[in-house]
Amino acid sequence: MKPERNYHIEVDRAGCVQCAGCVSLCPTQALDMHGLELRCEDSACIGCDLCVRFCPVTALALDERTVPA
Repeated sequence: MKPERNYHIEVDRAGCVQCAGCVSLCPTQALDMHGLELRCEDSACIGCDLCVRFCPVTALALDERTVPA
């Protein structure tokens, strides 16, 4: 059985300018703004990397985790 992967978007809170472009770009709505804080719903993230590539201040990083089967 193949190990399962799950993903998380790490946010550099000091670097994020709260433009919310990544929120509107996310195809699974895994990202959301809570006040001025960007949050990632890990169970919804598919690891597509669109938000990371879009971020104008490179405040996002994709963390891929392997979960044993």
